[in-house]
Amino acid sequence: MRTSFTGLEIGRRSLLAYQKALEVTGHNIANANNKAYSRQEVNFQATDPYAIPTMQKGTEAGMIGTGVTVTDVRAVRDEFLNAQARNSLKALGYWQTHREVLQEVELFFNEPGETGISTALTEFWTAWEEVAADPGTPAVRWTLVERAEALAAAIRQVYGQLGELKLTIDESIRHKINQANGLGQRIAQLNSLVVKIEATGDNANDLIDSRNQLVEELSRMMDLNIRYDRYNQAQIVVNGTIFVAGDIVNRIDIVDMPLAQPVWNHSGGAVLLRQGELGALLEARDNSVQSYLDSLVRLAEDLVDGVNAPHRTGYDQDGIQGGDFFEMRGGPESLQVVADVRDNPRRIAAALEPGKAGDGRVATEIARLRNQSGRFDSRLRSVISQLGIESQSAGRLAGNQEFLLKQVENQRMAATGVSLDEEMTKLIQYQHGYSAAARIVSAVDEMIDTVINRMGLVGR
Repeated sequence: MRTSFTGLEIGRRSLLAYQKALEVTGHNIANANNKAYSRQEVNFQATDPYAIPTMQKGTEAGMIGTGVTVTDVRAVRDEFLNAQARNSLKALGYWQTHREVLQEVELFFNEPGETGISTALTEFWTAWEEVAADPGTPAVRWTLVERAEALAAAIRQVYGQLGELKLTIDESIRHKINQANGLGQRIAQLNSLVVKIEATGDNANDLIDSRNQLVEELSRMMDLNIRYDRYNQAQIVVNGTIFVAGDIVNRIDIVDMPLAQPVWNHSGGAVLLRQGELGALLEARDNSVQSYLDSLVRLAEDLVDGVNAPHRTGYDQDGIQGGDFFEMRGGPESLQVVADVRDNPRRIAAALEPGKAGDGRVATEIARLRNQSGRFDSRLRSVISQLGIESQSAGRLAGNQEFLLKQVENQRMAATGVSLDEEMTKLIQYQHGYSAAARIVSAVDEMIDTVINRMGLVGR
């Protein structure tokens, strides 16, 4: 039955509800610049009215409300936009990383540039033409040796830098895999907390925001799919294999073969990573950078074979038949001019016949190698052109993904972010509501004071 104190209870409930609303509004304002935060809203609901209709109901008016309560605090989210953001991050991570690697490769080749392989190769052929024109002049022969050494050094340098880049990428892959495992572990821990909190009927809003942020960091690294179970725990699947399920993480291990290869801890099977930063790093290490290393190997081998073959048929200034001009006892990292020629340019076999001082026919034959289609200069130009196209394409695609991600983030902020104007309006609204509820308590208190302290005094 209703009593004189029912009004106090209604005022108390109203005060508590508006106090909660003010706290949530303050929390929204405090996180207005937190991109990972989803705006929270208070859901008000009227409490059960009095009285429940029965056959013995009195004649007084009803049903009479008993106040208000906060049923829950709900975070405003858009899962479609969240999924779009993850897809954009995955693609952006891939193309940004790919672009960065190719930019490094471009710096190594330094084309066009005065210190690039193309310039050194051009000067090398020019030096052979000069020897062919004046084979008896020592200065011309010394110039050829110097330019041949400069060409070998340029090839060795670029090849070495590409090799070091490949090892650096390998270390980055190891670091990213460790990061991914750490993110997976933190997501699993948050899953455990979320299920415990929501089992009590509360909403784990801030924890879910933190988990979503970690998932987006992970999606930038690899291609993944995410789904939620009935307990609102995130399950992360990487190319058909579960990475995180509840509070369990299927770790990614590294096998040295000799470079790092990611494998699943539970099965030893290969982890297929085609997108994200890890996908780009694996692609760059095993294909892109390796393809340029292979191109330099073919260039160096062709240079050695192409120059040495005619040089062996010629004769030096002492009438001795020529030997090898270049030697390479491994890969391009060992390319150099043969020591006998490097120390004594007279050993350059420029003549086709012995004993003829002005004979430079072999030198002419070697100089003409530059014009052979598909070899040397044309092959190098093809490599440089391909590098430029790939780098430009990666840059363009990375720019496109940056634009798309920005658009998605703008849409998401509009849908789920905090607007300070809206929050200030709510703040004033809830503040007035709180003040009005306090007036209700004061008014009821005065009524009760009248009943208790002032009634029954007539006739005294």
